[in-house]
Amino acid sequence: MVLTALFACISMSLSAQNDTIFHFSFDGNLNDVSGNNVLLEDTISASNDFWSVDSVGVHGNALALSGESNTHLTIQQEGLFEPVASDFTVCAWLKNKSALDKQFEHIVLHQKGGTGATRYYLAFIGNNTGVNLSDTLVAGSFVSGAAARGTMMLERDVWYHVAAVGKYQDSTISLYVDGVLDTVVKVNEFEASTGGFQVGRHQGGTNQKKLATWPGLIDDLYLISKALNEDELMAVAGLNNSSVLKPVELPINVYPNPTSDLLHVDLPNATSARIYIYSEIGQLVMDHSFYGGTTQLDLSNLPTGVYTLKLQAKNAQAIRKFIKQN
Repeated sequence: MVLTALFACISMSLSAQNDTIFHFSFDGNLNDVSGNNVLLEDTISASNDFWSVDSVGVHGNALALSGESNTHLTIQQEGLFEPVASDFTVCAWLKNKSALDKQFEHIVLHQKGGTGATRYYLAFIGNNTGVNLSDTLVAGSFVSGAAARGTMMLERDVWYHVAAVGKYQDSTISLYVDGVLDTVVKVNEFEASTGGFQVGRHQGGTNQKKLATWPGLIDDLYLISKALNEDELMAVAGLNNSSVLKPVELPINVYPNPTSDLLHVDLPNATSARIYIYSEIGQLVMDHSFYGGTTQLDLSNLPTGVYTLKLQAKNAQAIRKFIKQN
């Protein structure tokens, strides 16, 4: 069984590699390690140091963005990808380090050209106005006339593996955080473009978006012309590798299971935490905050079925499944 799982993991990794358009590992350089030799260029040359003392990534080094105006990277080559002709996966390990009053649309990968000036494949974003004066942002993607926003709150100065998976024929964007499905959003038809890309900045038309550079870290950035599933994302992220710096697993107790109305959650450690409950299709159905100890959730209005509970705290998390019955 172990060998079967290992071969399956290798097979998924090879499949992703075969469809990879570019993969920047950011291990002290800007090289594309996919074998396609896509050129990623420093926009302001030697005046910026992307490999600061803070550039320690999940896998080796990471790209360190300073957040200074026009500090970003660019791919001039066109014709690498066309979003109306192929599914896609964009994923990376990300750490947001922006100040509280500077939280905006923190763009990871943006495609230039085409009809939509606001097209980005992966980002940290705020609320519906793009601004969020709180300690958290959510994952986001915008490849059509409307943004797809995640629901999991992503704290500053914490590593997360974030992925946007697009299916062009269905016009859906699935957002994943640490290999777990966050949400699936039905959007408008994807906008056509064969332009190059920017890493770490928005191309948009307003001054605010033109200056939307942000301080933070990016590790292992992929663009793949395939809609990866959850197992494949786990393999690409290395989340099935025990050496990866994953969030600490919290010792929680969830009971009774199955339940018909009340669900109790015990968290022995006195720490601020947030509980998210998702349906079988990945839809967020409940969001609850508490501070350690025991809390109870009233599930009496939820339909019967299997649900996923994710408890998230700073640098720690726990995931449990439970059954809601009549």
